[in-house]
Amino acid sequence: MSIYTLSIASPVRPFARRSRVGVGSVRPTEDRGPGTEECTTRERTDVSTPRRGPSAVLREGRVKTRRHGAGCEIMMAFRGEGRPLLTPPSTTATTTTTNATTNASERQHHRHRPRVLSAVGVLGLIGCVATAASAVMRDDSFGSWGSSSPWGDDGGRLGIVERIVARVGAANTLEREWTNSLNRADWRPDGEGFRIGKGEDSNPRVRAAYAFLKLNIQRYYPSRIAPGSKPFSVYFSVEDMPRTQCLSRSRRKKTGHSHCHFDHWPLVFNFGSSPKDPTLIPKIVRATPITMTGCVMDAIAGNETTLTEETSVTCPWLTYHSTKSLDTFCDKDDEGHQSFDCKYLGLFDKRYMPNPKAYEWNALISKAFWRGSDYPFLQPSLVGAAAKPRSSAFYRQLSSPHKVGAVRGLLAGDKIGPRLRAVLMSFVHPELIDAKFFNWNPKAQAGRPLHDMGVVTDDHVGLETFGRYRYQLDLGGGGGTTWSGVIPKLSLPGVLLHHETMMIDSYFPLLKPWEHYLPLESDLSNLRELIQWVEQHPKQAQIISDKASAWVRGFTKMGQQLRFNYKNVVMPLARVLDPTGQLKPVPFTTAHPTLHDVTW
Repeated sequence: MSIYTLSIASPVRPFARRSRVGVGSVRPTEDRGPGTEECTTRERTDVSTPRRGPSAVLREGRVKTRRHGAGCEIMMAFRGEGRPLLTPPSTTATTTTTNATTNASERQHHRHRPRVLSAVGVLGLIGCVATAASAVMRDDSFGSWGSSSPWGDDGGRLGIVERIVARVGAANTLEREWTNSLNRADWRPDGEGFRIGKGEDSNPRVRAAYAFLKLNIQRYYPSRIAPGSKPFSVYFSVEDMPRTQCLSRSRRKKTGHSHCHFDHWPLVFNFGSSPKDPTLIPKIVRATPITMTGCVMDAIAGNETTLTEETSVTCPWLTYHSTKSLDTFCDKDDEGHQSFDCKYLGLFDKRYMPNPKAYEWNALISKAFWRGSDYPFLQPSLVGAAAKPRSSAFYRQLSSPHKVGAVRGLLAGDKIGPRLRAVLMSFVHPELIDAKFFNWNPKAQAGRPLHDMGVVTDDHVGLETFGRYRYQLDLGGGGGTTWSGVIPKLSLPGVLLHHETMMIDSYFPLLKPWEHYLPLESDLSNLRELIQWVEQHPKQAQIISDKASAWVRGFTKMGQQLRFNYKNVVMPLARVLDPTGQLKPVPFTTAHPTLHDVTW
């Protein structure tokens, strides 16, 4: 039977180069400074069974925590099912500890030699376990992630060692296998309340997502933060896409899998774009997009006292504007810069246009239209993704005196991203597509080759111009989607050629290809084909456009947004706040009595 043991390091005294190390005793390591000796986890078997090497332990997953300054580090190995097997060592148990200078006969001799638990090892073990136990009882030092029931001490089902392992396991495994872009919202009792426990609180996205999670918990789970409740933490990400090594293409290429222990992860609420394939990061929760969280904050807080099914959201980019464009956001300052808010178009309503008849289907310009920023496409390390750089990587080719030939060469290859591809297609096929980069800083000279080609514009384009074109494009950027471009373009009188990539936003599953949009390949290879289909099937294309506009009108109602949030954020929170399944949110119709219930 396999037994996991702990070897505890302590800076009590210098270590000899070679010493007999018993179970739970100190093992010499390289010098890392006082109090930083490494603790190791070793696996032992019966004397008659050959001992497996440390790689066997690593394959089953290992969790590691360090108490800085105390010279104490616990490392615990987990079995595949995520349950620890910790058995108290016997004083007659055997182990093998040698250095590189020990010959083969000595190693065989020491293999079966009994060891006595050293005094230093005993003290280190007692101190380290006591510290860990104390931390678990306080729930403040092991990255608590809500594994405790709010109504008791884990329901009396877990022993102290199992609780240590459970708390260390989930939180620290996730934080180690993600990157620094992971964020955490903590709640602590005794007046401490909510706080950003991990993440850059000066980042507006982090602050927005934290405030949104906090508000949802306060509104729908008030009993979970009542006096005397256990602390908890909620992990979240606000990047364009999850920045985690678990998506590393190189890691999967070598081994066939990511080596990330998802079974030991808590849930992560992702407010950016998520992989379309849920198996890539199975613990991701596709939360309300960060750009939409502000649309429902007042309603969640209960400040909307007159909510009905016809109440619309309050954020500008999901509002039908009575002016022809967001001109107040798009005025240039003294330096020639324009506000980044200018990119949010709002929703189109031809009733507010100066000449509504110009937006009838038959009057639309039969050309694809796009304006946007010059971003790279996806992240280079993303598994399965054809990540592409921004246009500056190709300035040398585009500076050639034979520009048409250089552009055709780039279009024939697979080096460029979809945004640059659309812009270059506009250069050689102006009858098919009008695509330009929008320059936020007209004084910048870095994009001079593109300026010379006429595919960069300094002028903002409003809804009145977008609406004149029959084919709208939303082209993914760094996260693989456009975040704020899809819904406004679905409201336009033309038809959306929706860019389908390996990434999606949380509301994308509500949209159906050939019902609300036409699916555009990631490399735009079927752009001409889709345009030809529309020209040959104008009535079907009009129906698709009308259904898309109707979907937008329904989705931007406050009731629909609240129900969407209840499904995508509120319900998954229950698994984090109480994994035992006992905790339930406040029913939707109780929180919002004037609205229809959620349908599943």
